[in-house]
Amino acid sequence: MRLVIAVFKKDTRRLRWPVALGLALVCGWAAVEALQADASPGWVGAVMQPLIMLVWMFLIASVVQEDGLVGDRQYWLTRPHSRVGLVLAKALFVVVFVHGPYLLTCAGVLWARGFAPWNEVGALWARQAMVGALITIPAAAVASVTRTFAQFCGGMFLVVSVGFVLVVGGKPYALPWIFVDVVRRAAGAMLLCAAGIAVLTMQYRWRRTVMAGVAGIVGAMVAGGLFAWTPALYTEGFDCRLGGLSVAWMKGETKADPRAGFVWGRDMYSAQVELRGTASGQVRRARMLTFSIQGPDGQEWSLGKSLVANVETRGTDDERLRLLVGSPVSESVRGRRVTLRGAVKVDVNNTKKVEVLEIGAPGRLVEWVGRCGSVMQAETGFVYRDLLKVFCESPRGVPVLAKVVLRGEGTEIWEQHLGDGSVHYGGWDWLSPLDRKQTFFPIVEERGTGSGNKWLVPRAALAGARVELQPEEPAGCAVVRFEAAGLMDGVAGRFVPEVQ
Repeated sequence: MRLVIAVFKKDTRRLRWPVALGLALVCGWAAVEALQADASPGWVGAVMQPLIMLVWMFLIASVVQEDGLVGDRQYWLTRPHSRVGLVLAKALFVVVFVHGPYLLTCAGVLWARGFAPWNEVGALWARQAMVGALITIPAAAVASVTRTFAQFCGGMFLVVSVGFVLVVGGKPYALPWIFVDVVRRAAGAMLLCAAGIAVLTMQYRWRRTVMAGVAGIVGAMVAGGLFAWTPALYTEGFDCRLGGLSVAWMKGETKADPRAGFVWGRDMYSAQVELRGTASGQVRRARMLTFSIQGPDGQEWSLGKSLVANVETRGTDDERLRLLVGSPVSESVRGRRVTLRGAVKVDVNNTKKVEVLEIGAPGRLVEWVGRCGSVMQAETGFVYRDLLKVFCESPRGVPVLAKVVLRGEGTEIWEQHLGDGSVHYGGWDWLSPLDRKQTFFPIVEERGTGSGNKWLVPRAALAGARVELQPEEPAGCAVVRFEAAGLMDGVAGRFVPEVQ
């Protein structure tokens, strides 16, 4: 233990200025985070979070390379240092100056936003695990096989480049809109962390630099490849256990689809379906995991640039399978008999008592959602009209697409969903201990005419209006497979199934 404390003090003294910078940045970010009331972190948060991550990586790399593992001319090799003691000293430095401040500031942010940190221990530790798997372990692993910080930067660039090529280059997996594939992210982080631990073990136990470097590169490639190429059927459907759900095809259209036809240079086909098997008081939301069209000549097309498919659930009486078919697939299926096959993930939630939010009042806790409020947001340089914003935050996750209704004094209502006004792919707010989602009601001075303006809210309608939020309790999910043969009617923009 005396050796651990001595090495820790030595590292702290030599890295005192980067440590001070890291602590200042984390405290500044926490102050901004405590005042944030938007799903987007804003330009200050968007700048500070990458800076914090860069400082953390610099600290981790520097403390590892203070007693380097590459070569045999390091001073510490001439001393009676225990390998275990050296690892503990480096781990203590990272815990004290990286994970410790992050944990305390996250707890402070939760307290400032009205949440009790001691009730959110699981969420706080989940954030620590994420930082450890994606920053601490990979950075320490790369630093252990490099001599200088310049070499460390080159190694990190190589790892990031490999991941970028695997995840983005081939584009086998499309990032979902709003929804998050938790299993895919967790599996990728765990594999990357395991590769880093293997590298650190080989270096601190045997100092096999070449072997450790090769193992790290292979591990990063495996983690990135599995993240990108694992079918969504196995990740999003990993924990779906509900049974009894099925897709029923409505042979006769009960409602016309105004969106069917020729859209964005591609054919839009629509088929009315019904997701059966849920109970009264439950809402269901579906998203396509796999889908293919088999033509009359046996050729088959799957999801991609020329074929987009989804099941939209806009109420139990208006659920539709929509297909957006581009060239060259459109020419091969238009007006011909085809077979559709696919699998849909259906999330089922139990609806709870509707909560009323007073416009402009301080946010309050809503069960199964989080802390929610509604405020008027004035016109800015980016938004050319006033907005009524409904904002919710929770350390345990805000329900995706929970229904929000603005109800006027009469029978007129406007409907939106939590999350459709959020930043989905910014990536700069991932250090936040809170999940934030919001939606907007656009305000106009005069009532618009025409069906395309029904989503705009006249300012006069705000007098006496109230915001209603529908909380949802997750009941589970199911993966529903379907298959149907029918005619692709290109004139009407419909898929006409042969059987009900």
